[in-house]
Amino acid sequence: MKPTFTLRAGSISIGIHWTLLTLIGWILIIDGLSGKTPMHTLWTLLALAGIFVSVILHELGHMLMARYFGIPVTDIVLLPIGGAIKLKRQPVNPRQEILISLSGPVVSLLIGLIMIPFLPDARPIWKAIPLFMRSGGVNFLFLMHAVNLLIALINMIPAFPMDGGRILRGILEIFTAPMKATSIAIWVGRIVALLFIVSGMLNMNVLLIATGIFLLLQGTFEKRDALIRAGLSGIALRDMLVHDYRVIPAGMSLREALVPLTDYRQPYFVIVDGSRPVGVISRVTMLNHIDRRNIDRAVIDLLEESHPALDISLSAVAAWDELPAETDLIVPVTSNGELTGVISRDAVLEYLMLHEQGAALEEVYG
Repeated sequence: MKPTFTLRAGSISIGIHWTLLTLIGWILIIDGLSGKTPMHTLWTLLALAGIFVSVILHELGHMLMARYFGIPVTDIVLLPIGGAIKLKRQPVNPRQEILISLSGPVVSLLIGLIMIPFLPDARPIWKAIPLFMRSGGVNFLFLMHAVNLLIALINMIPAFPMDGGRILRGILEIFTAPMKATSIAIWVGRIVALLFIVSGMLNMNVLLIATGIFLLLQGTFEKRDALIRAGLSGIALRDMLVHDYRVIPAGMSLREALVPLTDYRQPYFVIVDGSRPVGVISRVTMLNHIDRRNIDRAVIDLLEESHPALDISLSAVAAWDELPAETDLIVPVTSNGELTGVISRDAVLEYLMLHEQGAALEEVYG
């Protein structure tokens, strides 16, 4: 999910999704309507901040383990259901997936256990459940203790996108093929999701029902991603390149760029300095800047943050991991620094679809 707001902490980008801000706003509205005191609301905000600090520490556990294996991670996104990190590439073997997935719950568990000696009356969560929903300074440490233990426990549920689902797949991959391991893990996750839904219906609990539906949907997304990776196995990026695109010279003004904008209806253009790509600019960005103040500016000056070019030597799977989430956003592909083509997620999916259909036709018609 793309974050609404982004904060920087060194080399780490922490994104906050709009749904989380909506949830916080809803909680504050409920507090206000129910006549809670300002002090109670203050403790509610402090508790929410503590919960999401715990989530960030959990995700940092994943991030540090991924970096240990040489997998770059720079983004953490905070959601109402917790957090998520984006790996620049997927683990190359089951051991890496198991350890990366396990590191988050281990961090949360350790934080929860370390806090036991500092709790009021030294009562850990299993001895003082009624304290969990109370607010106030006395119980804040207990809340953080309980939250971290619950984060560890919930994330070990064997269903995607929970860490437990990925750990299960990693264990299964030791004994069987990756695609089969993913399929088994998805079916286990579906059973867990159905248990959540049935339990929610029996207990009239909307949260359990919503969680079950969410787990079912995530299992579908995970299966789709696994199928794409299986289809891309053994294919090189150079085999999927798109060559039908238009470029805009870096020194061209927006006024001059009106010609390619009019003649070619493509949503993105590659900006080049000679034969070297320097970025990608969207059609919408250029159209939005057509006014007296910007019409004679160089197009490159309108360029915002752009995805780095991919090297043509990459495999198709590695390129898929590097592509941005926007499915139609093109990324330049270079050979020795020179532009040789572009690629996008839509282009990859189209390539797979056409080759799958081509293989089926060849099988039927010889």
